[in-house]
Amino acid sequence: MAAHTVRRLKEKYPHISPVLVIPYMDQGYDKELYDRSEYPPIETVPKRLAIIKRNEWMADKSDVVVAYISHDYGGAARTLHYAIRRKKFIICLNSK
Repeated sequence: MAAHTVRRLKEKYPHISPVLVIPYMDQGYDKELYDRSEYPPIETVPKRLAIIKRNEWMADKSDVVVAYISHDYGGAARTLHYAIRRKKFIICLNSK
């Protein structure tokens, strides 16, 4: 959902550069929605923390965070709160 939103925004704001952050190297992804892809340097992070660190890395590298959360717990909510603490510009796609 976020990728489609960013792609639509790019039509109006061509300077936007959507980036696919690849969470796991062994999965396939629809790369057509993105201008480029990146794999965060998290190899030294313990596996149980990898998703958390990847999400924090994405928030740190982003100028704008596009979020959709359905509840106030879990990885997406944690990342949104992290981005808020980092004073990122946030677009929420729902009322949470």
